[in-house]
Amino acid sequence: MKPYEIWKSITQREMTQDQYNAFWKEYLDKETAIYKEILENEALTLKGSISSLSETFKVEETTFTGFLDGINSSLKHPLALESLETDTPIEGEIDLEALYYNMHDAKAKWLYNLNAWETLLSKETRKSIKNDFRQSVMIKKEDRPGRNDPCHCGSSKKYKKCCLAKDEAADRAAETAD
Repeated sequence: MKPYEIWKSITQREMTQDQYNAFWKEYLDKETAIYKEILENEALTLKGSISSLSETFKVEETTFTGFLDGINSSLKHPLALESLETDTPIEGEIDLEALYYNMHDAKAKWLYNLNAWETLLSKETRKSIKNDFRQSVMIKKEDRPGRNDPCHCGSSKKYKKCCLAKDEAADRAAETAD
């Protein structure tokens, strides 16, 4: 089996809640160590193979494959993870802004709060990325006219006497049909 298939099979196997928690705690501790090393050393290009990079970062090949799975959408040119063998040469340049954004998206506070970010991205850039993320997840309420506002269909009637009344009548008819 290829490394990515092994990683997926491990993450999708049946586990008790305690096993699940233990697995992810162990993985996330290792992932954090890899990110710390990359960011603190400003090693923004992953170059080698799964085998050589897992040795460099002192983790198992499966763990490093999981790391690649997590960082892949933050690479300037994502890798075809499904096709990688342990000795396939890879080169992935990290897009710092995409990585910082994706860490917010993953709710990985322990990663986007690493001290190394202070030297890699300006405070303004980090704040802008954080605001962009927040805007992307905000639920925007649809503007609807008030009951006594003019109807949006242009009939010159009040909304409550026009489209709202039609919508309510349709809802009542649907309820009685059920």
